[in-house]
Amino acid sequence: IISSLGKIHDYCNSSTS
Repeated sequence: IISSLGKIHDYCNSSTS
């Protein structure tokens, strides 16, 4: 998943970020 900030977030990694 790519956020509007251009940073790539995984669905399980998004909780750590």
